[in-house]
Amino acid sequence: LAFFARRMLQIKPDSKYGDVMELALYNTVLSGMALDGKSFFYVNPLAVNPEACRKDQRLWHVKPTRRKWFGCACCPPNIARIVSSVASYAYTEKEDTLFTHLYMGGIVKKDFGGKTLTMEVQAKMPWHGHVYVTLHCEEPVTGTLAFRVPNWAPDTVITCGDKQPVYQDGYAYLTGEWHEGDMIRLHMPMMIRMVGANPAVREDVDKVAFMRGPITFCAEQADNGPDLHMLRVDTRYIGEN
Repeated sequence: LAFFARRMLQIKPDSKYGDVMELALYNTVLSGMALDGKSFFYVNPLAVNPEACRKDQRLWHVKPTRRKWFGCACCPPNIARIVSSVASYAYTEKEDTLFTHLYMGGIVKKDFGGKTLTMEVQAKMPWHGHVYVTLHCEEPVTGTLAFRVPNWAPDTVITCGDKQPVYQDGYAYLTGEWHEGDMIRLHMPMMIRMVGANPAVREDVDKVAFMRGPITFCAEQADNGPDLHMLRVDTRYIGEN
């Protein structure tokens, strides 16, 4: 899903594709792999009842814990491949524009008319919505930097000296002459929100998820007891997305 979203962004920069890519990377790719990199979820179901999976032969492949790495694996190495190439998901470019789709610490360079602009990004996503961008160049560079405004942070505040962002298709465009040490600051409020699935998804009718920033949180037995299906929330406050 993240791969196809990236391809769509290469065709047309629209934040809705970046939103899908971000959602998939944080909540499927990264959550599928253990922190030590030694085990993984082959499938990532919305809900797992271990006893029900043992009794139903159709669900034997659904495991409540991550599996150890296979000696000879097929699909799981795709996780490592995506993680190692995540920079190509975070940025794309046109001749006169550098697009930032994902916010993560790192350094990216862009050629504008034969001059190189280096963008150093400091971020603590997905736990904090503060992003600091410092620009480096040996001589003044003229070009456009575009930053995705996530659908979960419509009130994102972007400051960059006297430059005013122009918004189009969910991206904030900053155009002008850039100098050594110029800084761009983004503040993306991370409000907790309740999200409902499309009612056409039969298995998810009357179910909601809680999100903060790009991260989806789940209810687990360790915190809430075994009867998770008995939990209820007041859907009068459900978000539209």
